[in-house]
Amino acid sequence: MTIITKARIFCPKCNEFTNANISFTLKTAEYQCQVCHVHISYNKIGQS
Repeated sequence: MTIITKARIFCPKCNEFTNANISFTLKTAEYQCQVCHVHISYNKIGQS
């Protein structure tokens, strides 16, 4: 797992760019907004 700290991401809940820590592997990625603390994750499904 790789972690990127203090990344700038767009938070759909805050509706603006905020700082977040992003953690990801080859198949999943997730981040947590530092303002509202919402968790957002992405799953990679199949690749041809």
